[in-house]
Amino acid sequence: MDRAREKRSERSVQRSLTFLSPAKLNLFFRILGKRSDGYHEIASIFQAINLFDTLTIKVSSEDQFTCSDSNIATSDNLVVKALNLFREKTNILDKVSIHLEKHIPIGAGLGGGSSNVATCLWALKTLFDSSLKVSTLMDWGAEIGSDVPFFFASGAAVCKGRGEKVEDIALPDFKGYVISPNMHVSTISVYHNVDMKQVSDIPVETLIRSFKSREPIFINDLEHAAFQVEPSLKEIKSNYHLTGSGSCFFSLKAPKNLPSSCKLFPVKSVTRSHTTWYCQ
Repeated sequence: MDRAREKRSERSVQRSLTFLSPAKLNLFFRILGKRSDGYHEIASIFQAINLFDTLTIKVSSEDQFTCSDSNIATSDNLVVKALNLFREKTNILDKVSIHLEKHIPIGAGLGGGSSNVATCLWALKTLFDSSLKVSTLMDWGAEIGSDVPFFFASGAAVCKGRGEKVEDIALPDFKGYVISPNMHVSTISVYHNVDMKQVSDIPVETLIRSFKSREPIFINDLEHAAFQVEPSLKEIKSNYHLTGSGSCFFSLKAPKNLPSSCKLFPVKSVTRSHTTWYCQ
């Protein structure tokens, strides 16, 4: 064992760390066109909210990943991909035990999987190599998912490209409600059904200004496609706003007369500094 690895192991033995893994909302979502690589060019404001999974990690005698949700595979999970990528990039081979306590609805447009990847990379940086730059983690995260880099931002950001181009933005505090219809919507299917004739023509800068000035314009160009993929979502729509590719909606006011199958989460915006992770 080399001396650097020995020191890491000495510091990390018996050390267990727990991190919050936040959901996000798409306050607006514009589809700007189809790219030559098959992805869509997008523009959106992502906002982190206090609906959290929790990830606990510690050095272990063997690798182990467990999750509170039995529907999530433990062998080919995004968290495991993040761990494998971190090892590939750093050559740190220490074994770890990771437990993910899942609270963010799956397939809901809330970015839970992407958040778990970002949180795992941050946890590994904290455990093994605190000198790693945030920009480096953002680049690594983008190799796994387009939304991952956002979670290394300050909590609110304008995201462009595939979603991986992230620019921090200062916004008024957000308070509202997430409405979860308790169903999974395939992001791939939604994007496959995007019709460019159905998208908004409101300029991105106009939308950004509307949120800065507290006069928000809620637009989601994926909405029409999501309703095609899952028609029952349209029945819930009312005055609520679909986040990402769905299935979850959000509202600034307390929703009324929701179907009994829907879960309601009061939420607010959360932020982080570039030297700390998210907290309550």
